[in-house]
Amino acid sequence: MGLGIGTISNDTCTLLTNAFTTAQAGSAAQLTGNLNGGAYCVKVSGVSNQSGPVSYASRRHATPAEGPTREPSPEPSDQWG
Repeated sequence: MGLGIGTISNDTCTLLTNAFTTAQAGSAAQLTGNLNGGAYCVKVSGVSNQSGPVSYASRRHATPAEGPTREPSPEPSDQWG
């Protein structure tokens, strides 16, 4: 499966530069990096001939920025299946 992170505009998720990978099954991080605060989208796409339904989950980890104290994001924060 293809996995990417982008920004959304007019109902379209436009992937960020270098923010796409062909993900392999497993619990290891598939994409890592730093982003400025804001709204982002996750795009999951087929990159080969899938022979049946595919289950997937997405998890993000957010670290509070330096400055005023903020509550940390719960783990996992987003899951789909």
